[in-house]
Amino acid sequence: MKSFILLISFFICVNFTDSQAQQWKIYNSGNTGMPIDIIVPFELERDSNCTIAWIPTNGLIRFNFQRNQFVRFDSNANYPLASPYSMVVNGQDKWICHSKGLTKFDNFTWTTYTPQNSGIASNAVLDITFDSEGAAWIACVPGLSKFYNGNWKTYNTGNSPLINNRLETISSFGNEIWIGTFSSGLARIIKTPTDTLWKIYTSSNSPLTYNWTDDILIKYPIVYIGLSGGGLNKFNLIDSSWRAYFNPGFLQGLAIDTNGNIWFGSPGGGLYKFTKDTTLVNFNPSNSPMPSYSANCVKVDVHQNVWVGTNNGLVIYNENGIVGIDDNNTIINIPEDFKLYQNYPNPFNSQTKIKFELKKTDKVKLTILDINGKEIKELFNEIKTQGIYEINLDMKDYASGVFFYKLETPNINKTKKMIFVK
Repeated sequence: MKSFILLISFFICVNFTDSQAQQWKIYNSGNTGMPIDIIVPFELERDSNCTIAWIPTNGLIRFNFQRNQFVRFDSNANYPLASPYSMVVNGQDKWICHSKGLTKFDNFTWTTYTPQNSGIASNAVLDITFDSEGAAWIACVPGLSKFYNGNWKTYNTGNSPLINNRLETISSFGNEIWIGTFSSGLARIIKTPTDTLWKIYTSSNSPLTYNWTDDILIKYPIVYIGLSGGGLNKFNLIDSSWRAYFNPGFLQGLAIDTNGNIWFGSPGGGLYKFTKDTTLVNFNPSNSPMPSYSANCVKVDVHQNVWVGTNNGLVIYNENGIVGIDDNNTIINIPEDFKLYQNYPNPFNSQTKIKFELKKTDKVKLTILDINGKEIKELFNEIKTQGIYEINLDMKDYASGVFFYKLETPNINKTKKMIFVK
């Protein structure tokens, strides 16, 4: 069964509340010990009630969110800074897929698998997943490799039903493996006690809307399929039905929260939230504190904080306030560095007031943006002491319209909308 859903998109300007809970937090090389700002893959794990983010660089960065602690593990794997494609945490092992092989770090030892020292199909490893028996399934270019109990097996177009050796992504659930290809649709492997069954889905033989798969997320009974330029597809494992949803641009980094909201990124559109199968909300630098239009990887932690790897750092977002855990393992909200109030009056004629409150002495920048997010006026960029400030803004030299005012510190920034009517 094939059904198409007309998706109503709302590209909203995020209107921040004045509560104590901080909605956005941005980590980059300027305010942390991270050596990079471009975060392509990362992975989350739980450790003694703490959320740990593992970020591949020339080694690995271990970021303890609750303690705000960054620890760097140098690697002897010798792979380039910009080469990691994806990462998976499986037990104590961290697996990094990159352009020079597959690297495993067990907290002590680094091991890299290449065609020269193992049975892996290629140096170019794009993704990895683990099935219910603990076997590793590895998407390579070219071919699919399986690693189990020290034994390797490779599947390709010559010895299996695969119709393309260039694999992009892979995911598993129970006895099933789902593989996304570059331009030839999906391969589905179903393992039974006596056999291994293959099914191939393309836009020609199924309701799949596009053949280039960028990400696959399985939350039983639904398989979520992110397509590069073809939107979001859903496959139901119970009744084998399909549903297709359309969205702007390319789709990558699928994640889902406990409310069923689907989160994903785009290489040029920012962060998206898809809710109730109808509404698409976009967060980008012109309407939110998102520091980049490139949202490369998206994860949701157990407290429903949304983590985003961007080209300008690591972002954490929670519309209800970022949730952490204090030293006594009590759930807390992360406090804000400042409050930014709604301007008054609003709408206004020529003049209005912008009020904000600093919780500590900090370097602060206040700017005015046009409807496209372009900076048109800088009110100040200087160190200010703790306290409450009120700024008079005169817009008489500008045409009527919708504008934004943005307050920034080295750690966070906030944006609010205002309407100027002459």
